[in-house]
Amino acid sequence: TFVICVGGGQVRVLTFAFVGAPVTGDRPDRKRTPFSIRLATDDLVPCLRRQSRESRAAKLRYAAHVVDPAVQTTLDMIVVLEEELFAAN
Repeated sequence: TFVICVGGGQVRVLTFAFVGAPVTGDRPDRKRTPFSIRLATDDLVPCLRRQSRESRAAKLRYAAHVVDPAVQTTLDMIVVLEEELFAAN
């Protein structure tokens, strides 16, 4: 699942996924693991303003977490992190 965050003159892309094993869940949209990963780009606006294609690269940051058992979907992950995401610069 990915989210495009726009605000404060910035554009960032966040990607959320369950990773690792064991996989549990009875349906494809309910498959989960005890671990998640969050990938986040730096602000993409300055990349678009650069003249050369080579200098348009953006850095990607990642964080891996143990998932709370109540989190069943990637949307649940986003909801749990909602305050943190809105407070981030």
